[in-house]
Amino acid sequence: MKKLTDPSKLHGLGWKHSVELEEGITKVYNWYSENKPT
Repeated sequence: MKKLTDPSKLHGLGWKHSVELEEGITKVYNWYSENKPT
């Protein structure tokens, strides 16, 4: 069974994403690479 997120209710409340998915993944990866536990 696949579970997908449906952002339509958030959009209905006026919420809009501010970071594209690819950019967000890159930022998280870079942050983790610089801050990973040793």
